[in-house]
Amino acid sequence: VTARGTSFDPDLVFEPTDVEGQQSYSAETILEGDMSGLAPHTGTLWGLDNAAVGSGDFEFTGEIAGFGSGTMTYTDVWVLAGDTMTYTVFITGGTGDFEGITGTGVFIDEGEVDSYEFILTAPVGR
Repeated sequence: VTARGTSFDPDLVFEPTDVEGQQSYSAETILEGDMSGLAPHTGTLWGLDNAAVGSGDFEFTGEIAGFGSGTMTYTDVWVLAGDTMTYTVFITGGTGDFEGITGTGVFIDEGEVDSYEFILTAPVGR
């Protein structure tokens, strides 16, 4: 199943940067479209010369068209180089109708609202 839609983080909060250049952040992503629900998450970013790298852990709860409802966990890894943001998402688990779900995804940074595309596979026999 390919899930597409939009997402946004209305409450993104960044903590102060520590002495090693590491900065924690948190938010509750709102997803609309084929995946509809909330995904609270926490993450860490590292500032580099002319770039930043980050990783976050998400717990999406809601509905996915073609799968049903439940909770799906995933980790994102992102790189900001100049004006270009690249996201990759790795599914790490699921409960409810999402138990055994696998897949990957991407977010496309478009300012206030991002587009997303997840390629998801149900467990064998479902």
